[in-house]
Amino acid sequence: MNYMLTYLALISALSLPAAASDKILSLDYCADQFVLALADKDQIIGVSTEARDAHSFYRARAADIPRFRASTDLILTQKPTLVVRSWAGDKRLLDTLERLEIPVITIQYAQDPKGIDSNVDRLAQAIGQQARGQALTKTAQERLDRLKALSPYDQSAVYITPGAYTTGVGTFVHNVMALAGIGNAFADGGYSGWFPIPMEKLVENPPKLVVTSFYDSHSSVQNHWGVARHGYIKDMLNKTPTVDVPGSMMACSGLFMVDAAEHLREQMDALLQNEGQER
Repeated sequence: MNYMLTYLALISALSLPAAASDKILSLDYCADQFVLALADKDQIIGVSTEARDAHSFYRARAADIPRFRASTDLILTQKPTLVVRSWAGDKRLLDTLERLEIPVITIQYAQDPKGIDSNVDRLAQAIGQQARGQALTKTAQERLDRLKALSPYDQSAVYITPGAYTTGVGTFVHNVMALAGIGNAFADGGYSGWFPIPMEKLVENPPKLVVTSFYDSHSSVQNHWGVARHGYIKDMLNKTPTVDVPGSMMACSGLFMVDAAEHLREQMDALLQNEGQER
């Protein structure tokens, strides 16, 4: 009987209107990035278990923030006034949030600056950090404008993931490469989206430049066998000039698009300088 009374009291407390940004709970590491970029630390009651991992861009900001797994029990114990998610949260959890009238913001997948700005603006409005959101998008746009003003390189590259996938036109990675002034060899060949690396194409026309990412994260440990199985790719990675982008810059609904493009540009300039090449 006491348990039931306690449970009903908790449900009642969760259902009461609250200050929209006092108790923000983030359910996955991409949601973490937006929350950590925009919210004050005292607004955040919890982030995901991956918030401090190598692939988390703002991992340092999550150092002393509690971490939780996304579960219905979590909602009942932490009493958030706002939940932020990207992909985490099954139907049962989301139904519970709706039933308890706890607001949820879902970070949408974005592969261009317009989509990124939309995600930033929506969350900034919800947590009362409009000025911070506007400053973030304004600074990113200024940096993007500087990148676009630079001359492109006279080289195209093949992008290779640890799991032996690559990309053509119409993806976030393709857009990052374009911003950095690097052509996408498979996009030039008419490919689009994500697909397993076509080995025959690599053998017929070996790339002169390779772009990689996520080789520094835990996920690459899990997927490294995918490349290791392909002796030709492994050998090519050892012999072909390669520029790498940390995985923390190449995920999370595009929030770090400008960071990834700037990093690629810096790596490319260093590579050309070392090899004594001209653009």
